[in-house]
Amino acid sequence: MTRRQAFAELSLFLVAALAGVISIGEAFRGTPAWLLITAVATRVLVRQMGRVEDSWPRRKHSRPQRASTSGDHPSVVHPSEEPR
Repeated sequence: MTRRQAFAELSLFLVAALAGVISIGEAFRGTPAWLLITAVATRVLVRQMGRVEDSWPRRKHSRPQRASTSGDHPSVVHPSEEPR
């Protein structure tokens, strides 16, 4: 994604979010036609979030996962395991 595309995505997100907030406020004031704008803004935001999730970088696990037998955090010491 180029900087221009990233700027366009950010601008679209901000405009859709602002339109959604304003249209919900207007709908509560008694103008039901604004609900259509709310629906469109929500659809734009959901579609954008789906694209961002697909391209989100994955975390690489550098160390192997340890299996816990007790299910508790490793730093938790049970009373039966305390040194005497």
